[in-house]
Amino acid sequence: MQVLWRVILLAILHFGVLICFPNYTNFAPITVFIIFLLCSAGAIAISSLLSIFGVRGFLINRIVDMFILLGAALILLTFTPQSDGVTPFDKVMNGRYPTQHDIDKGLAKMGLGSVEEIKQEVSGKVDTLNQNAQAIIKNEPRD
Repeated sequence: MQVLWRVILLAILHFGVLICFPNYTNFAPITVFIIFLLCSAGAIAISSLLSIFGVRGFLINRIVDMFILLGAALILLTFTPQSDGVTPFDKVMNGRYPTQHDIDKGLAKMGLGSVEEIKQEVSGKVDTLNQNAQAIIKNEPRD
């Protein structure tokens, strides 16, 4: 169960980097997937070693989780290719953190819309429904 938890945390971390740093090249998703597989294999190996040596405990497991995630984040931020040639690690070190615009762009690249886009789409649909309802009430022909 601990292994599954660590793999889920790694998956969230990897998707988060692609969403927060959306100016990646065409090969970045493949690179991130390979890094995910390697980090998952490492997490499975560490979990197996901890089980073999009988190291158990909530605090120990959380510390191990923290080190696995920090190591994976360092590798991921260093090796994710960006279209401008600057790695996400260098961007963060220079104080250029992801903005709301970056996150919206990253969500759009994943096929998800930003919250504002969804609100606008729903508002447009409600307006159309209101116009159609008014036309029906007045017995007017609709478009």
